[in-house]
Amino acid sequence: MKISIITPSYMSGASIEKAIQSVLIQDYTDYEHLIVDGGSTDNTLDILKSYNHLRWISEPDKGQVDAMTKGFAMATGDIIGYLNADDYYLKCTFSNIVSHLNIREKVVMGKVLVRSEKTGGVDEWVCDPKTDFPSVLRHWGANAFCVNPVGYFYLREVQENIPLMEDAGAKHDLAFLMEVSLKYSIKKIDAILGVFNHAQDTQTGREQLVPSYWQPDNFSFVDKLLDHLSDTEQKKYRLDRERGYQLRRLWTVKEAFSKGMAQQLFEQGEVFMLPEDELECKANRCGFVEHDRIGTIGDWVVPVLTMGKVASMSICHTLKSIPDSIFSGQIYHIHQINPATISYDLPICLPESSYQPVGLSLSAIYNQYKEKCIFKCIAGVRDPVACGISGSFHNSNMKPENLESEVIRVVDYILSHFDFQYRDFLGIDIYKYPFDFNKRYTIIKEKNIEILIFRFEDLAQIFSQMMEDFLGIPNLKIARKNITSDREYSEDYNKAKHSVRFDGKQLEKIYDSKFVKHFYSEKEISCFFQKWVQPVDFSSGMSFFWGTIYDVGMHIGQDTEFYLKKGFKVIAIDANPAMCSEGREKFSSYIASGQLEILNVGIVEKPTNEKITFFVNEKVSEWSSFNKSIAVRDNSPYREINVSCVTLNEIVEKYGNPYYVKIDIEGNDLIALKSLLSIKASLPKYVSVENGNGGMMKMLANKGYDRFKYVQQKDIQAIQLPNPAKESFFVEHTFPYGASGPFGEETVGDWKDYSDILFDIAKVWDPEGFAKNPDHDDAIHGWFDLHAKLSTK
Repeated sequence: MKISIITPSYMSGASIEKAIQSVLIQDYTDYEHLIVDGGSTDNTLDILKSYNHLRWISEPDKGQVDAMTKGFAMATGDIIGYLNADDYYLKCTFSNIVSHLNIREKVVMGKVLVRSEKTGGVDEWVCDPKTDFPSVLRHWGANAFCVNPVGYFYLREVQENIPLMEDAGAKHDLAFLMEVSLKYSIKKIDAILGVFNHAQDTQTGREQLVPSYWQPDNFSFVDKLLDHLSDTEQKKYRLDRERGYQLRRLWTVKEAFSKGMAQQLFEQGEVFMLPEDELECKANRCGFVEHDRIGTIGDWVVPVLTMGKVASMSICHTLKSIPDSIFSGQIYHIHQINPATISYDLPICLPESSYQPVGLSLSAIYNQYKEKCIFKCIAGVRDPVACGISGSFHNSNMKPENLESEVIRVVDYILSHFDFQYRDFLGIDIYKYPFDFNKRYTIIKEKNIEILIFRFEDLAQIFSQMMEDFLGIPNLKIARKNITSDREYSEDYNKAKHSVRFDGKQLEKIYDSKFVKHFYSEKEISCFFQKWVQPVDFSSGMSFFWGTIYDVGMHIGQDTEFYLKKGFKVIAIDANPAMCSEGREKFSSYIASGQLEILNVGIVEKPTNEKITFFVNEKVSEWSSFNKSIAVRDNSPYREINVSCVTLNEIVEKYGNPYYVKIDIEGNDLIALKSLLSIKASLPKYVSVENGNGGMMKMLANKGYDRFKYVQQKDIQAIQLPNPAKESFFVEHTFPYGASGPFGEETVGDWKDYSDILFDIAKVWDPEGFAKNPDHDDAIHGWFDLHAKLSTK
């Protein structure tokens, strides 16, 4: 097949001869070399006249694309290649590519050696391009596409179907390759085909030294191709592009400054400095800004602008620890941006980064650069009473007797936060936008402002996905920072959480506010109210509940009884109808008051309309199981019954979000745990599983549970409950043999990280899976329940 090499040229006398020679040295001879000159007045034409094998013209043209189009019309070859006058091929390039081009493979691409001019020398690197459409679209990457046509060849029909885009200017080759990668399969070969001399005085070189080159408007041809992506892919692409362009602008600025262009770029408004005045310096000492850098048009400014006590410091720490090579947005940690409120006598519920200079500095940034930058604000919400209690403990001078009044003062501030900071200053009414209860976070967009609003109670489960949706960074894990349990007041704070209660009328006002109703469901609001309201008269039964506990495996009710005494609403579940009948008789008063529901069902992982065989052990009732081998051990007598089965998701949808779930059902603990972890509602703060193993712990960790205990059950009868209580109120209670024991913060021992608990589990189980350690004997060494906690809830 014949190869046509086309060289557009203008005033190229200093370099064109090397390009011509690189074609002549090829070991494949069936080619033609056409040169389309734009009317050069240097020595270019003299050079062209000295090579008889060339076909060339010299006349004025409209630019490079016009010249290339003329050359294509002159070409007679089957294979087309473009060689710019500044570049050259390596030996054997033609023979390397020609054997790959045929009726099926219409485009072949190799590598390119890039030689880039730098102060004091030349840098070299190899462009090893991608060839698939999604990668070429992400053209800001170093190897996202072939940076020069010296690295690719194609059959003539390709350009006949995809004409060069003259209106794309110096980016015509990128526009062409994007369409080629969409419509053709590109054959990639492992060879360097040529050298691209990336001189800074070329049109492309000059354009790329200006930061505004990297703006979506400058690549309008890209958006025309996005219809070939799904809506989800388009959203991800746009986030990737914004992050990628930021990085390229950052690198461009450094490159331009190294060439002495700083003053020029400042005068053109291409770059600007974020405010650096006395206030900013004070803010720096508050940890407000941890690094300064040049700003460019289109950059992301990311204020973590929250009411406080919603893990904002952890979020800031996480984002600031991301390398610039991945995320170069400017991160700010702030609780107020509205100058009109910064000087108010606000409650002392905010950390030191709420000092006046910090808020003023960020408001100055916004006022000065709101037309140039994209402001991506992050805001958290939380049960206002829980948030108020947490915030009140920042006041070291607060007296315990003043806690309730201080909490109410903090809550008043919380309920007005979005009005003062977002509506009055940023001009965005958060409440106009519905909250996404399925995702448990919402992204709001208005002009150059984007706002991510999340619920603190769900943060552990949603953090990674919401950050991917908002910032385009996948698989991001939150780094825990400023945790209350690490504070000197943590003990007093925990006592307060379990003792301070509020008048019902006060709570009705709080939980009837637009803030609470906008972000929480009626069921969730009811749970909040019940948790914090003052009890009326304990002697006449509970007038409120501390939360809902699901007792999965009620058996004779030894755990259910404890949970009821502690003041929790209980959903007790057992597949054995005899156990349910006994429970209804034993706890009839609790059922009548609405504090207890007993459900005679089995638990399955997926919904089913079929009844499932349950094996009732008639000698040892706790051995009854859906697993026959468990139910008939020791040759016990048994009988078979058919039991209706449901998923925990179906139960939770009916009875409300759990605070704690205990799982203890012979042989089906794993199925129950899988069912629990698939629920659509908020996961419980605490979970326990009898004889929990490493595989179960990994499942819990994957859902956001990050604190664990492995509690010895053999000595359960000796456990003493803490007084004052750490869960609801103190009760006198002795745990019978076989009970699960205390839950939540009243469990024995310290909470441990995932890696630390593996050592404990390894004594009983394979720490990574479901196999029992052969050296462990439950009868001798006891058995252990696995307890897990969502620490951010």
